[in-house]
Amino acid sequence: GWINDPNGPFFYKGVCHLFYQYLPGSAKWDWGLMWGHAVSFDLVHWTHLPPALVPTPGGADQDGVFSGCAAIDEETGIPVLLYTGVRLRSSETCGPRPPPECDLNLPFIESQLFAFPADLDDPLLEHWIKDDVPLLTLPPPSMNLGGWRDPYIIATPSTSCDGQYVMLLGSGVKNRGGITLVYKSQHLTRGWRYHGALASSDNMAWGIVWECPLLAELHPHGAPLPPLESDAFPAPPAGPLRPGRLYRRQLAGHHAVRSIEARQPKLPGGTAPAIASAAAGAHANGSCGAAVGVDEPPRYYFFCQSPDAPANPTFYWIGSFCHKSIRYDVDNAHGPYQLDYGDILYAPNVLIDQSGRTLLVAWLQERRTVGTYTYAGCIGLPRVLSIDESGPEPRLVQSPLPEAAALRRRGKSWVHGIGVSDGADGVGGGAAMTRGDDVGRSVCSSREAAALCGADTALGCVNEKMLLRHPDRGARTPKRTSLD
Repeated sequence: GWINDPNGPFFYKGVCHLFYQYLPGSAKWDWGLMWGHAVSFDLVHWTHLPPALVPTPGGADQDGVFSGCAAIDEETGIPVLLYTGVRLRSSETCGPRPPPECDLNLPFIESQLFAFPADLDDPLLEHWIKDDVPLLTLPPPSMNLGGWRDPYIIATPSTSCDGQYVMLLGSGVKNRGGITLVYKSQHLTRGWRYHGALASSDNMAWGIVWECPLLAELHPHGAPLPPLESDAFPAPPAGPLRPGRLYRRQLAGHHAVRSIEARQPKLPGGTAPAIASAAAGAHANGSCGAAVGVDEPPRYYFFCQSPDAPANPTFYWIGSFCHKSIRYDVDNAHGPYQLDYGDILYAPNVLIDQSGRTLLVAWLQERRTVGTYTYAGCIGLPRVLSIDESGPEPRLVQSPLPEAAALRRRGKSWVHGIGVSDGADGVGGGAAMTRGDDVGRSVCSSREAAALCGADTALGCVNEKMLLRHPDRGARTPKRTSLD
């Protein structure tokens, strides 16, 4: 089978859920993608469950359940999956076309959809029910957009300035450059309104369509994590779940997912100005528009996007974010930087775990010849993210997940810059990585330089193999590839 983008990681009743783009029975991308589903209690050993979302014949997602996020109702604790559904324009069951002012003239038509669990008492959440009313059916009119997908919740009523949900959608303006759209609503599953752009660029070298946008504040490396609110993961209500409009009115999500960043060389055309404390943006706790005081440390926000197609590198910036205007200052941010030196990482996602850590997961692609294998792709082990403020500019730190030490085996191991030795532990516990390190070559097992442990150590494909890639590639900028 085939897998790609990780989607919607979140915790529910002590179980970590991770979804991903999945196509059984094929080792290459095709239409008909669904959401695969896996769960873990320790973030290292994973159990595959039946697909959570599959295309509905004749529906808005009949030709693919594309990427999205997970959110949890702040009041009820009910999880919600938000995603982009696609239908091919060439299909006889495509349905009505968008009006001309909203038609992107792509081979497929995109809609924003959602689903909720069939059984809230099931900690594994094996079965999901799609709602019959979309979140959004049409993109903003007359913007000449090249895409409209990958919903991502960045604020909820308890964290936003005006008590509303805030959602990002990946997009771009044709023949101009990438743009991340912002939508707002008082309710998670209805009433969404276009607000404006979080960020945009006229530099097409950074991508024409910014897929899988992410935004998060990063905490200082080595500093104590801020305590999580006791109601961050509220218990679900008692009684059966009843779908329909009455239930939809109960839904409104808390997104237990955040963003990411890494250490890579800056790309041509990027800037790296100093960030003043007063430019760190408004606080998320309600002090909207208030600048950070002179005695307060600066606050750094990570903005990440995956441009156009998987052959391209994923980019990120570190800069300031204004909660009141919902704008990210790309022009005065540090970056863009490549999230990974190699050319196999794409479409990352993030998770705030129950201890407050910001964890990154990403799709690791295959570079084998199509037709020589029966499965393709894997989801890499989580990385712990933080920000290093000790230098002249803030730097992203990606640290090995400490729980990965459970995978250690006695034998030979390979450590970047040191070489091969006998009797060393080969997984976990390695040094943190900063810009200039090859993220894919930090610390790894030496057995055939790839297969770790076998089933259930991370998300592989049909045969559940865990693969850890170690590409020996330089700090180059891969040629940008477009879907058009």
